[in-house]
Amino acid sequence: MSEKAKQAREIFYRKGNPVMHVSAPTPYGALMLERAGFEYIFLGGDVTFATMLGKPGTYLSVTEKTFIAKYFVRAVSLPVLMDCDEVCGRGPAIVEQAVEEYIGVGLAGMDMDDRTLLEDRGAANIIHERSGRPLITTDEMVDKIGAAAEVKKSLDPDFVIRIRCYDFRDTPLEQTIVRLQAYEAAGADVLYLGGVKNQEDIRSC
Repeated sequence: MSEKAKQAREIFYRKGNPVMHVSAPTPYGALMLERAGFEYIFLGGDVTFATMLGKPGTYLSVTEKTFIAKYFVRAVSLPVLMDCDEVCGRGPAIVEQAVEEYIGVGLAGMDMDDRTLLEDRGAANIIHERSGRPLITTDEMVDKIGAAAEVKKSLDPDFVIRIRCYDFRDTPLEQTIVRLQAYEAAGADVLYLGGVKNQEDIRSC
């Protein structure tokens, strides 16, 4: 079991002290964030991979992303989590591969969200991730979370599965809660809403 994954889990499960992070653009940037006092490092699809490679993590393979992630893991003593946006809209098999490879390079956790991947012409050549992507169904997301949970159970039970839910803007609150409860039951460790940008979004939650 990973000591860093255990450390990340303790950070997210504590009470009374908000968790803050800034996505690291480079391994050196991650080191600066550690020295600035942040508690963990996050590798974001846009901030990290668009900065380094000129395309968001959405259109990279699991292997490409984990190859890069290992340099961040080696650069800092903090837990490192990574956005698993390359599995958006794809089935449980790719999720299983992602969790296995993420754990293999020493990552402490992953983020998945409940949106599809845009696959129209030219989408793979964009620099920043496009917003407004459609959602997948609750059942599809539950299947993916369950796949991730099964793999982490056998390799590192402390590995953190964080889920970003985008089903809240035009959805009744009760329906969003039902979706989140299904995610928790499937094995999600941390739940939060993605794309909250302003006070209007907060009031709708």
